Amino acid sequence: MAIARHQLTNSLTLARNIDIARHELEASGRVSLPRRRAIWRAMYPDIETKQGRDVGHRRLVLLDILAVQRVMPLWRAVFPTDNSPALMLRIALDTAFDRTDPVLAEKTRDSLYVDIVENRSYAKGQETAMFVGHAAANTIITAVFQGVPDADAEIDDDDLDPEGFEPSMLAAAAEAGGLPWSEATDRKKERAFWDWYLGSAIRRACEMTGNEV
Repeated sequence: MAIARHQLTNSLTLARNIDIARHELEASGRVSLPRRRAIWRAMYPDIETKQGRDVGHRRLVLLDILAVQRVMPLWRAVFPTDNSPALMLRIALDTAFDRTDPVLAEKTRDSLYVDIVENRSYAKGQETAMFVGHAAANTIITAVFQGVPDADAEIDDDDLDPEGFEPSMLAAAAEAGGLPWSEATDRKKERAFWDWYLGSAIRRACEMTGNEV
């Protein structure tokens, strides 16, 4: 019964945070990192038990995977035979479900991050592919990191070191053709991504754990 009460409370908290995020999206065209953190924390059915933390953590990994999959065609348009991002999503999924060694997963992530973000050259207009690859790499970071998100943290996306950019923001940047603070960003596409994220992706990530909210 205690778990059920936690689930009900968190479901209401999640719905409330999504509603707040929708107002934020309407006002600014995006969803800030502090608001996303509040949503992520509310996706945990129970932070007091290992089972609840495991389910919540897997939901966050699945949410990142869904975000990257949405923009994967932008990668394939530039690198049609390179499956590195898909491989990283598989590693992230296996890590979240305890099917692979997280230390090995992080080493693989670091190697592929360097290849995709630091060592490759991108022609003008191909930066979106780099955002996709970067998002896939950092989905492994989501999978390796076991802590519950801090809903009170005020750090936003532009406060982060670029290597630590969060996968959903990078996926939004890929779809919109630029980072949130770039003049080149297509605001209509950026808004469409976050509308999908709030309206479909979060619910789908929860459903995929077998625990609807």
